[in-house]
Amino acid sequence: MTWYDDFWSLVYDYRPYLWLLFMFLVFMLCLSTLSFVLSRQSTASHTLSYINLLLTIGLGVIVLGMYWYSAKRRAEL
Repeated sequence: MTWYDDFWSLVYDYRPYLWLLFMFLVFMLCLSTLSFVLSRQSTASHTLSYINLLLTIGLGVIVLGMYWYSAKRRAEL
């Protein structure tokens, strides 16, 4: 077994925590969207809210991809 297989096996074992992290990111996405909508344009808080939205969505996609791929690999074995 290679390190690659060991890594995805370990990720599969931690799937409940990945799901918990994803739910936390959904909550953060809701808060970030609210702050983005309520902030005035051309302010620093609006820019930071936009960056926060992008980072939250990006990390959510990574976590969801890891969750899906680890389940797919386990099903193939």
